[in-house]
Amino acid sequence: MQFGRMLGTELSPSLRNQIAIFYWFIGPFVALLGSAGSDIWLSIGAIFLLVSSIATRDWQWLRHPWMIAALVFWLWLVFTAAISDWPGNGFEDALPWIRFPLFAMICLLSLQSDEKLQEKLIWAMCLGLVIVSAMLIVERIGQPDADKLFGPWQQNRKAGWYVVGMGLPVCLWFMAKAAEKTIPVWVAVLLLALLVGTSVNSGEIYMTLLLLLGLGVFTLLARLGLPYIVACSVVSAVLVGVLAVAVPATAEAFISNLQNNLPWYPSSAYHVPWMEGLGVAKLNLLVGVGAENFENFCTSKAMLVVSSAPECNSHPHQIYIQTAAESGLIGLGLFVVMVILLFKAVFASETILKLSMKTAIAVTLLVTVFWPISSYSEAFGQHRNFFTWYTIGLALAFAKSASLKNSRLKDRV
Repeated sequence: MQFGRMLGTELSPSLRNQIAIFYWFIGPFVALLGSAGSDIWLSIGAIFLLVSSIATRDWQWLRHPWMIAALVFWLWLVFTAAISDWPGNGFEDALPWIRFPLFAMICLLSLQSDEKLQEKLIWAMCLGLVIVSAMLIVERIGQPDADKLFGPWQQNRKAGWYVVGMGLPVCLWFMAKAAEKTIPVWVAVLLLALLVGTSVNSGEIYMTLLLLLGLGVFTLLARLGLPYIVACSVVSAVLVGVLAVAVPATAEAFISNLQNNLPWYPSSAYHVPWMEGLGVAKLNLLVGVGAENFENFCTSKAMLVVSSAPECNSHPHQIYIQTAAESGLIGLGLFVVMVILLFKAVFASETILKLSMKTAIAVTLLVTVFWPISSYSEAFGQHRNFFTWYTIGLALAFAKSASLKNSRLKDRV
């Protein structure tokens, strides 16, 4: 079911197609406006899926195992918010959380069989990456000693989320095309250099490590040739070296973060919130404290929660720990089941030893999204969840596109 077809038969096919292209093309640019803009855009897609399903009485998408798991997890999230000491606060994040899986589903349904629309979206994301890269260069010139850059989001958002959230799928797409020899290798290497350089320039250590993880995983899954791997590695290394010399403050911050700011170091800025999260989870083992209630509980039970900080953090900055703290072990178990079913969906009939390029991209994107050693914002709210579920939607669409292509090839034989 393509996005254009979901608009109904009242509109001409060409108009439906233009509306679909417009919706998906503006997404990367709307995200530049911040949480409100990206959340409105995402919610429009989620609401459209529901309205279209009601109008057409087509609810087949509810049969997807990962979607069923997401619905069950959502119901549990709402339940834990309802029985918490702060139900009103909990409902603010718990009730609308379902918009994220719904958006991922409409990504899947509208992009899976439309490769031209996929390519248009990739180009839009690429242009968005170029815009952010230029903005960060200007910001770096104005603030050469800044540890982190924020781009158009100023002090309340992190540019690294956009750089990796939009840039990694684009980079993997071009690397796959280069490996299939449909574009010159130098184009993919140039985009790789832009992505790595922008990520390093942003000063985001966790997102840069996540980016490098994604590139490494894709290299293994896609079985890229040695010359290709060497070329990409050399370009990345040279670029990082040049940036280290040109922007010593950023290089020093990266080295310091690697030595002191990884979460298992007591000196890390993330160590205390992670420990607080585990402390809250232990005190509310089965059902948690309800969505967005971590800080409320931590403040009210400060003597019981493990913390060396003068005050409680707003959230643990780690998705699995916050899920355990706010929805309990039951909620964490349901969430993990959903994650497993998402991986099962992207693998489809393929095996890890023999993946198509698009499936390799899909698996890589899911690995980076659910990698546990990473920082996170609110687990059930915006702004990071936009990029998380946007990436999940792309992964599902790419994997299903590969599966459909394989089926067509088998039918021809």
